[in-house]
Amino acid sequence: TFLVDADANVGSMIYHLRIANQDTNATLTSLLKTRAARLESGSSQPDPHGLQNIALAGEFLRSFTPYQDIPALNFLPGIAVKDLGTKFLENNLAADVVMKGLFDAGTSANGVVLMDVGINPANPIHSAALRNADAIAMVIKAEIPDIAHTRHWIIEMIDTVAKIPGWSEKQAREYILSRINICYNMVSAAGWERPHNVLQEALGADLKVSNLVLTVNGFLPIVPPNIADTAVNSATARDLY
Repeated sequence: TFLVDADANVGSMIYHLRIANQDTNATLTSLLKTRAARLESGSSQPDPHGLQNIALAGEFLRSFTPYQDIPALNFLPGIAVKDLGTKFLENNLAADVVMKGLFDAGTSANGVVLMDVGINPANPIHSAALRNADAIAMVIKAEIPDIAHTRHWIIEMIDTVAKIPGWSEKQAREYILSRINICYNMVSAAGWERPHNVLQEALGADLKVSNLVLTVNGFLPIVPPNIADTAVNSATARDLY
């Protein structure tokens, strides 16, 4: 499994995995910065024989860092706070190359690539990840505020993909809806069905799609507070750094 923190709002993967102090091979920031610099310098040229693509695949695969406690897990930390708003993060072509490269590297190694992309499809990083995704997992609470945001989020994803040259709105809608898999978080045994039906009805009306069906493929039950506290919080100060 290859885990990528691609949340453009600076994700929290390094803290959840307790890897804040671990030396890493690369970060998403460093990959985007390097690729943007190469594009601006003109060093990235057409490659008719595919040799550069082979080298690039190896470069992206080596960018992942093995997780010390789980041999089958590899990770790539995300964007540093100090780099938010910098020019290279808005480089669409660099984002396209890096996102595709990370997906291809993981799958070529017979792995699964998971990316946390946040909730802003208009961001170049999020948009590039969408265009390469085989599935889109949406983890939400079965509550009206989350349902409402999810409705708008799906529409924004469709609008983003529809802006790709050569894509129609219909193609974008089919692409996104066929990939969405919803996981309801902190639910009771039957507490998800009514809000889920509301989401399907509202989104179907928005998109003018009758009998819209959104796939539900997972549930995270309500967790006792003491267990949740242990999972999220550490008693070790070094995990903050």
